[in-house]
Amino acid sequence: GSTLTTASTDNVTLATGEDYVDADFGFATETIDLDLTKVADATSVQEGDEVTYTITLTNQGPGDATGVEVADVMPSGAEVLSSTASTGGYVSATGIWTVSAIAAGATETLEITVVLTDAGNATNVAQVIAADQPDIDSNPNNNDPSEDDQDQVDVTVQEILVDLELTKVADATTISEGGEVTYTIELTNEGP
Repeated sequence: GSTLTTASTDNVTLATGEDYVDADFGFATETIDLDLTKVADATSVQEGDEVTYTITLTNQGPGDATGVEVADVMPSGAEVLSSTASTGGYVSATGIWTVSAIAAGATETLEITVVLTDAGNATNVAQVIAADQPDIDSNPNNNDPSEDDQDQVDVTVQEILVDLELTKVADATTISEGGEVTYTIELTNEGP
């Protein structure tokens, strides 16, 4: 067992059947303030391009945070190539970054590099989904974009377009029966 000690002692006399639910014995959990931001190294790419997302998680205190987990499930058409966490680990199959503990005033980061294969808008949301302590101004895992423990980034994925030009030229315009003609065919990709 553990022994807990406070600076002072309170004595409370209770009658039979009474309780003292409002008693503060000095063991209240310190609160935390987790702030999450998410950015991408590009906001517009072509199909098949790589993008690196960076999540920055700061504990603004006053208490140390434990049991911290962040969800960052990739959008459709995003294939995870690699991830690097300053602490803990990221499992791409579940989209969970297990941060575990983050001290008051500390910052941790997670970088995830993906290849985007589907044209359109790739919206990627990250949010704190768990913490052992109560957060001062947000609730974990409630999908509320107005709170500071959740952020998102949009990347426009443009379809790869090509402009092919085909020309065919003969080395003669008139020939005799049984004569020989050479055709030259040229295919040019005009881009973009």
